[in-house]
Formats: sequence, structure tokens, C-alpha cells
Amino acid sequence: MRLVNDEVTIRLGAALSFVSSVGERLGVPVDFRTHLHLRALAGNTQVRVQAGDGELLSRAATGVLVAAATRVLDYVGAPRVGLEVHGSCAWPLGYGKELEAVLAVAGTCLAAGLLESEVLSESELLELAVQSGACPELAACLLRGQIALGWAAEGDRGVRAVFLDSARAEAEYALLVPKTSNLSAVQPQVGLVKNLGLLISLWTGAYSSEVAEVKLWLQATEVEASSAGRLTQVVSFLRGRGIPALADGVGESVFLPVRLDGQLRTEALEAGWRLFEVPFSSEGVKVNSSRQV
Repeated sequence: MRLVNDEVTIRLGAALSFVSSVGERLGVPVDFRTHLHLRALAGNTQVRVQAGDGELLSRAATGVLVAAATRVLDYVGAPRVGLEVHGSCAWPLGYGKELEAVLAVAGTCLAAGLLESEVLSESELLELAVQSGACPELAACLLRGQIALGWAAEGDRGVRAVFLDSARAEAEYALLVPKTSNLSAVQPQVGLVKNLGLLISLWTGAYSSEVAEVKLWLQATEVEASSAGRLTQVVSFLRGRGIPALADGVGESVFLPVRLDGQLRTEALEAGWRLFEVPFSSEGVKVNSSRQV
């Protein structure tokens, strides 16, 4: 496989919606833009980071990007070449694995731009990005331009992200955060029934404020408080009933594709939830390549 381009520029764009479980910056869209330029240098094996790229494109961060690009070239059997990277990366979450995952996707897209168009399918790009360190959901979101983020900033627990896939990205979402991380911690039966009953109602529109009725429904489906107390287990239960709920990675919050009206908002508060609407928009990857002459 030969390279048909020697320079590639990409722009990754998405609108992140920050949602804090303690009330900061609710629903504030934050633009995330990454402009990166990759140049293939025949016979040059050195990686050069151009001055003025900013902190986020440090040598270590660029190493993640170049490793992802090299993985793509090796995958298609293209010749090893020197790579020069420069650009800017505005990533609002700071440093860590989330940034590295973004750069893994960027490096994958940059290298794909050196090749003939449509050599790699989207599924291949996703797999290569994942192999380079991106989580599947994030890779899909960035490639397709669809992303949403839940931010739980309590104490020192830091950022918790939830990424939506394209099949769910068009719906309006609400983030529900329980006042206790374990739904059955205080009043096992009543607490679970009210919380789980509300989640079911938000999706089906058939919520009853009568705890007894919801409890009977739960008993009929063989759900017990002892086995469904944690949010992750509740989400598994909901998915098993066809309700496309999403939980964050640590089981502290739940996303549901719902629009909250005044009545549901009141019932959610009474049932022990804090809840926020999560708006977001999309852009996707833009790739520009220059052909060799």
C-alpha cells in the first residue's frame, strides 16, 4: 500500500455538555476543537513537535498520536515514514486518559488521510483507534461528531464521562443523580421501588405515584432490592426491559432519553433524584489532504 498524500489536516469537533451532580455549570455547552496537521517525511525517522503548539501537544501527547498513526500505516502495509505533527488541541478536561483517547482517534484519522480515500472502512478506523487507546464509545462519537458528557464533581472523585453512540444521539437526554449512590442504602424496599419505578415511568410514561402499585409490578418481574440496589444493576435491569438507559462508569448517575416536564421533575425530586437536562450538538471529523506532486 503506497501513500498518495504527504500532508493531512484534520479537525475534530464536538459540543460537550457539562453537567455537575453538585450544581456547577449545568447544561453549559463547551466547544471542543482539535486542529492537527500531519506531514509524511520520506527517509526521516524523527518526530518533531513544532514550537507554539501549546501544552496539550507536548512530546508525550504527540507520541500517543504518532503511535496511533503508525499503527494504521502498519495495518495497511504502507512504508514506515517520518511524521511531523503540529496543531492545537483544545480539550477542556485537562490531562489524562481522556486526552490520550482523543489523540488516538486523531492519529488514526490523520494516517488514514495519507492513504487513498475509502481504503479503510469506518469499522476498521474504530477498531484501530481502540487498539491505540480510545474507548469504543468515544471513538465512535468523535468520528461521527456525537458526544455528551456527564460531569460528577463531588469531592475528589473527578470527572466521570458518558459517551452516547449514534443510535441514541438524537434524543433529548436527562441526567439523574441519586442522593445516595446506593439506592437501597436507607430504606431498601421503598427507596428502590420509588427510584426504579420513576426510571421506568420516565420511559414508558406510565408512572404511578402509588408505591404499592410499583412494588407489585417489580415483584411480578422478580426484581428484589438486594439484587438491584446499585445503579449499574438498575441500568442492566432497565436495558433488559428495552429501556435504553446509560450509566456512568462508576454507577453514580443514569442517562435516560427523556424530556422532563414539570410533573416528572417534581416526582423525581420526591423520589430522591437530582436531575439535569443534557443538551449537545455534533460536528464530526473533517479531513483535508494534499497530494504529492
